[in-house]
Amino acid sequence: MSELRTEVKTVRNNEVIAEKAEIITLQKELDDLNQKTREDIEGLRNDVTIEMNNRKIATRAEQQTMVVKIQDLNYNFTKRLADLRTEIEAQKWQTTRALIGLPYSHLVLMILVTIILLIICGFGLVRYIRYQKKEVSSEGVQTDSTSEPPFRRDPPSDSDIVTLG
Repeated sequence: MSELRTEVKTVRNNEVIAEKAEIITLQKELDDLNQKTREDIEGLRNDVTIEMNNRKIATRAEQQTMVVKIQDLNYNFTKRLADLRTEIEAQKWQTTRALIGLPYSHLVLMILVTIILLIICGFGLVRYIRYQKKEVSSEGVQTDSTSEPPFRRDPPSDSDIVTLG
């Protein structure tokens, strides 16, 4: 029996040693798997970080492109606005020149019309005066009643006199 006990103890010790060796092997494998998992996770983390950075860079580039486009549009709008303002100012100056020149042309026209009217009135007045002189000098002479003078015989009344002014 003692042999049997020793054998059982030896077998148990061998089994325990074998199990301990297996546990150590499994522990090593577990440690290796943990290490590999950590490395894979770290690699994935690096990949994700790189992708995020690449996306950030791409987004910044797109934003810069948009900013440049917006600045170009702003420049074009500003330029067109300046052109429109210049055109408006030119139209204002043309209108001002036309309005300033218009009264002067009307003034010159009015002066010409006035001079022409004065000349015509002057000729008419001279003829009237000559007719009056002729009538005064020939009062003693009988005139033909059928012929009419170039003007009426009565001196002009106040309602007939036209004043310019």
